[in-house]
Amino acid sequence: MSTALLIVDMQVIFTSMTSHCLSNILTLSTHFQHHSLPRIFTQHGHTKEELTPPYKNQLVKKWGPSGSIAKDSPDWELMPDIIKIAADNDCPIIHKNTYDAFINTNLAEVLKEREIQRV
Repeated sequence: MSTALLIVDMQVIFTSMTSHCLSNILTLSTHFQHHSLPRIFTQHGHTKEELTPPYKNQLVKKWGPSGSIAKDSPDWELMPDIIKIAADNDCPIIHKNTYDAFINTNLAEVLKEREIQRV
């Protein structure tokens, strides 16, 4: 059974909330890299179209455009330490616009292609 490390939404906007766990994530990532195990990243954000009325995305409806993460904004970027590890060894970054990384993304396909059964 193949296992992957799924690193979820480690973006600049969440820096203050993740400061205590970042070192653990980096340690886990190093472990997975040293054992040639896959790492997959998610990045949450909304397109300009999704942030423009009428709002079709449920999260934008709930939080409004000012409470949502705009794609390509500084807050949307992955944290600098995460960018460094995501760039290694063909680590996929799954772009998503819902809380669930399986909805409207290719995460299931990536897991299947790489024969990953556990995250």
